[in-house]
Amino acid sequence: INTAIATRSGGSQGVGFAVPINLATQILEDLKEHGKVTRGWMGVMIQDVSKDIAESLGLQEAVGALIADLAPDGPASEAGLQRGDLVVEFGGKKIATIRDLTRIVAGTEPGTTAEVILLRPKKGKVKRITLELEVGTFPSDEAIARGEDGESDLLGLQVQELTEEIATQLGTEDTDGVVVTMVKPVGPAAEAGLE
Repeated sequence: INTAIATRSGGSQGVGFAVPINLATQILEDLKEHGKVTRGWMGVMIQDVSKDIAESLGLQEAVGALIADLAPDGPASEAGLQRGDLVVEFGGKKIATIRDLTRIVAGTEPGTTAEVILLRPKKGKVKRITLELEVGTFPSDEAIARGEDGESDLLGLQVQELTEEIATQLGTEDTDGVVVTMVKPVGPAAEAGLE
């Protein structure tokens, strides 16, 4: 489904942006069945695998998704995944990049138990481990902002409700939203430039 086109002349030549029909169909089914879009959730922060990391794990190429952090009490944490684990397969599907993992997990029905195959470095050796993970429901934006499900730790920030008094201090009349009250020096919020 075409969503936008970037063009200098305003004509039809340029760069097009589209949503794959498979994704649109899944969203439509979610809306029909649940009245909202639900996404699977592991409760992890992941990063791509560098050539150095791949070599240290004995891999011939940089594949998989490296676990950088876990949400406390999230599905991955409860399943036994750890920082430094390299996810190479999820639910029977190979993971080449972090994009593969996020797409596959998001498309998995919450409550589904999936087999996760990972490589775990331990005392100079690499163990291939298989775990069972019950996919959770991706928290809503409001839940993330309130810090439910440990997401505030993953985002590296804290927020509070935007009251009329705070809005006045900030010079705005709009009281929709939240105010960032703390940003950790290191984390996604700091990297994004939030203050």
